[in-house]
Amino acid sequence: AQRSREYDAYMHQRLSETNATILYGRVLAHISEYSLAVQHFHRLLRKLPVNHEDRPNIHYQLARMYRFLGKHQQAIHYFKCAKLLYRRLLPQHSYEYGTVLAGLGTVYMELNDSKNALVVLEQATFYYNCDSNNYNTETIFHFNRLSYAYYLEKQYDRALELNYKTLIFYKSKMPTDHPGHAQTYHNLGLVQRAMGMVNEALVSFKEALRMREVLLAPTHPYVARTCYQIGLLFEECKDYPLAYEFASKALRIQQLKLPSDHSELILSNELVERLSILNNTTV
Repeated sequence: AQRSREYDAYMHQRLSETNATILYGRVLAHISEYSLAVQHFHRLLRKLPVNHEDRPNIHYQLARMYRFLGKHQQAIHYFKCAKLLYRRLLPQHSYEYGTVLAGLGTVYMELNDSKNALVVLEQATFYYNCDSNNYNTETIFHFNRLSYAYYLEKQYDRALELNYKTLIFYKSKMPTDHPGHAQTYHNLGLVQRAMGMVNEALVSFKEALRMREVLLAPTHPYVARTCYQIGLLFEECKDYPLAYEFASKALRIQQLKLPSDHSELILSNELVERLSILNNTTV
């Protein structure tokens, strides 16, 4: 009960500090209406004076929306704009500057540029002041990004250690399941599979999927992302019917929510086609 009250107080403070118009755009993103969110934030940029205090945050939010849409060059552009604007406000806005660096590092990861991603994410760690051990949900979510970068760089032991550290935080500090908690399980599944821990990976992916289906919209792309990974895992285990089931679910969601040229949709389509042949079925 005490933990729930502390979390409620923390969230109330965060919401009270967030501009309502920006919060509306973030809600659109939460239900995966990314194109509507892009339109909303562009309208805000057109209306606000050039020196308005919200402009750095709006550039940051636009970058996030473009990243979700798989439009990485636009995302990089707006992250760099936000980075420049927040740099002028250092050291008062060190945390926000770290957030922008973390977002930029995430784009590099999605572009498979894991070396640059790791450099930028480790810079973000400094601005988040993670060495202080004064963690909150945002700094812990940064550990999710960092662990994924370690995974991409095949530094599996470091990734595994960071995932376990993050899980301890969520289990001890959060009153309920949290989207970041689901991401930790998703990342843990990736690392475990890479290390040959197939059964453990399946447990982690299924826990990530359970949380995401509860916390996010049923057609959220993050639900599809975990379904795709479960499909890959079952394919590796030669359980092609189950692999096809999860891959098809991922593809249906992505066809509904993502642009046709999105890399994740393309990968899911390739997996479904491959499994269709292996199952001797038709899509």
